[in-house]
Amino acid sequence: MGADPVYGPITTLLLAYLGRQAEARAELTRQLGGLTERGGPGVSAASLTCLLEAAVFLEEQAAVRALRGPLKPMASVLANQGMGPACVALRLGDAAALLGEWAEAKAYYHEALEVCEHVHFRPEIGLTRLALGELLLAEIERDSDEEASSAQEQALEHLDFAINQFRQMKMQMALERALRNKGLLKA
Repeated sequence: MGADPVYGPITTLLLAYLGRQAEARAELTRQLGGLTERGGPGVSAASLTCLLEAAVFLEEQAAVRALRGPLKPMASVLANQGMGPACVALRLGDAAALLGEWAEAKAYYHEALEVCEHVHFRPEIGLTRLALGELLLAEIERDSDEEASSAQEQALEHLDFAINQFRQMKMQMALERALRNKGLLKA
């Protein structure tokens, strides 16, 4: 039957977030097959962004690799996913982080901050700062003690900012994730 160009990507993302991983993976595979059937061009940034976000959440690296290429030229776009806008650069940063491409992830996160701060998009600013904090936590685990101190200060700054924003916006799931990460720093 092919992919549903309107609701399929949103359904895929929602299934992933609802914890219905097997169904989400099947839908992601179906959607990717549909993209291949259509040849890719003409697929909206919103659809691609939903699918990339789902692929990252499901840790489906092959799907992440397939989806991020067409999105790279649209990194500075806010895509309307049908559930609200989403910063493409943030999703590309998450994809790069999943693939272990730390420098690329950091560059996309900084681009996401620029885009979101320009339009005062607080939820995505908070999520980007959280992602940067998590990336720095990963750097602390990989790097020497000298570099770890600087990364820890930066990670704390990003996490504190994100925690404050999430509390104000009542973004409970993101707040809990940020608090868990901050707890890792104090252990």
